[in-house]
Amino acid sequence: MPIHDIEALKRAYLDFRRNTMANFIVDIRRTRAQQIRAMTSDLEVLSDIETFEREIWQLESRTYLRSSRLKLHIFSQYYEQAQLRKAMAEHHLALSDLHKALHTGDLELQGNYTFRQTSDIFAPMLKEQDTRFNLVKQALHLFNNTALTPRQKVEQALTMKGFDENNATGLAMIFHPEAIGIVNSITRIHLQQMGHTIASQQTWQQLQDVLFSLHRLLRTRDFIELDGFLYVYGTQLTQQNGSAPAHRQQITNLMIEHEQQNKQGNTSLPGVVAIKESSQPYTEHKSFMSLDWEGIVWTGWLPLSSPALPTGQGIYRIRAIERDELFYIGSTGRDLRGRIGDLYRNLAKDSTQMPFNDPHTAAPSLWAWQNAEGLHFECSAATDTTHPNLDILVHYLLWRYRVETGTSTLANHGRFHPLYTKSGDRKAGRRGERLPEGQRNLHGGPSYPPLLLTATPVEQTWMWLNWSELYSFHSRNEVPTSYGIYKIVDSDSGELLFIGSAKNLRSAFQTQARKNWQCSGPAFAYSLLPDTLLPHHIHEIENDLLGGYFAYAKVAPKFQG
Repeated sequence: MPIHDIEALKRAYLDFRRNTMANFIVDIRRTRAQQIRAMTSDLEVLSDIETFEREIWQLESRTYLRSSRLKLHIFSQYYEQAQLRKAMAEHHLALSDLHKALHTGDLELQGNYTFRQTSDIFAPMLKEQDTRFNLVKQALHLFNNTALTPRQKVEQALTMKGFDENNATGLAMIFHPEAIGIVNSITRIHLQQMGHTIASQQTWQQLQDVLFSLHRLLRTRDFIELDGFLYVYGTQLTQQNGSAPAHRQQITNLMIEHEQQNKQGNTSLPGVVAIKESSQPYTEHKSFMSLDWEGIVWTGWLPLSSPALPTGQGIYRIRAIERDELFYIGSTGRDLRGRIGDLYRNLAKDSTQMPFNDPHTAAPSLWAWQNAEGLHFECSAATDTTHPNLDILVHYLLWRYRVETGTSTLANHGRFHPLYTKSGDRKAGRRGERLPEGQRNLHGGPSYPPLLLTATPVEQTWMWLNWSELYSFHSRNEVPTSYGIYKIVDSDSGELLFIGSAKNLRSAFQTQARKNWQCSGPAFAYSLLPDTLLPHHIHEIENDLLGGYFAYAKVAPKFQG
């Protein structure tokens, strides 16, 4: 079942939560992570490099049930529990017995129980034990540094000999299981099995976005549990496809390959996103508030009426001083100070009635939030001349915000305060107002879950949606009359030409077939959507597709607006 099948993914996770052995393994890994954090809080406990290798570097150096004087093996060759199950049967042990032993200290754990190395020796390319141990102490000091974010810790660890993507993110997850997940060859293989076909091309930072969205979607208790689920689910998909032996060999080969890269000091992977990735973890810091969000040079946060706002074209974002979230992201091809000034004047003009939808479409929404909750707004702007199409840059930033937070900004996509109706244009003369008690504006409801950058635009799993096959405009089609989203691509080059939505997909196909798409192989594909979705949900989906495409191709679809 591919990653885009959200309901199937949720069902699989519920099955995982009911799997008693899987829960025991998660409990072991979580308990051992807590023990390692306590152990390394005082570096004097680790007296030498051998102690570090035995206690932390190796996956499982010793698992010992003291009361039974029994040595156990939690993991077999491929993280499986075949030997553990055999020992339990031979010695008449139940999982409840092992759970109790784990939490009373009767079950002794040595190892990290999270990541496997191809060598049990840390940094074997370094011959001097003192050199190796000094590196270990530097690394553990780094992971205990409360001034750094988990991602910053990984980035710094990757500059040190002996550390690669696997063990650096693995240690980060041990120290921060609520904030960051492990990324390694196995992660990539299982995400690919689930339909995320470009996992092998993405950096560990980009895959953190995928893991974070899965964590939010499934509501896993932490990233340790998410990692366990991904392994179990990915393995199940492999067995369903009948490729388990090849899958195991692939894992072995990739682990060896990464170890060789580590020895050569080469742990990087090619990226697909040109704009700089944020190093800040979503659960600790709000990177969308930073002055270098997405590699863009933003001004500081200023009042909407500030004369310090830049002039000229650019992009801007608006937040409430009292809230830790963005309300609006917009752009102007004219003058930033003038555009934001229009918004300020509309908000400040009359506190007793909602402004019209023009000259600034965000004014009614921000006024409603201001009126209902007494919020005060400020903005941060950027004059950007490197992107000729500011609209697509806004789509990208809105998508990145959704991926980071799991929801949309409160005044984009047609979203509105739940207790107010929205004003129309000045010409219509209709002003919005507060709804009667007990009534709610449906556009103030929850967002559609953010779409992730999976596969390529011509594939049927692109961006987590379930796309139809590609239909040529020159052939007889079987497009239904249903409600949905559609894409038009150049089937020869793979270029995305247009994204749209329609209440009648067949009618949209027929309309688009009459246009000149300036290529020899234009093709149409659709993804059916429930007719219960609200307009702001459709806008969110279209926005994510456009933002995700910009991340992938660094341009807007050729015929998009």
